Amino acid sequence: MHPGPDDPTGVRVMWNNLPRAHNTIHIFTESGDLVKTLHHDGFSQGGSTAWNLVSRNGQEVVSGIYLYVVKSDSGAFDDYQGWFVVVK
Repeated sequence: MHPGPDDPTGVRVMWNNLPRAHNTIHIFTESGDLVKTLHHDGFSQGGSTAWNLVSRNGQEVVSGIYLYVVKSDSGAFDDYQGWFVVVK
């Protein structure tokens, strides 16, 4: 991807195989501070979504460990938790 106004780095974190439901992805720092909340409609957007590494405050995130929780509005799917590392 190429950098642009909505994607200053051109780098993204992808989530794949998301449930066919309305999903919310909460991204946190290692210390538990909320960095970003993503809303994903698995009915119209398919099973994937991306994040451009820009925080809810409009700033590029720094290198570090980030935690995420995927929550679905469907009772058929459990919440899923994971982590990823950003290295710049």
